[in-house]
Amino acid sequence: MEFWVDLKKVDFSEKGSVRKLDLSDHKTYSGETSSKFKQAKPFAFIEL
Repeated sequence: MEFWVDLKKVDFSEKGSVRKLDLSDHKTYSGETSSKFKQAKPFAFIEL
């Protein structure tokens, strides 16, 4: 199965929220998946 994300449907603005696609528990997706993304915590970068 193949899936893709239509980037025109993703909010990359400053008002957009952090979201991720859950790939745990061997979940599979088919087709366009932008609506399947769930809210998530921002990634913590290591400070130098």
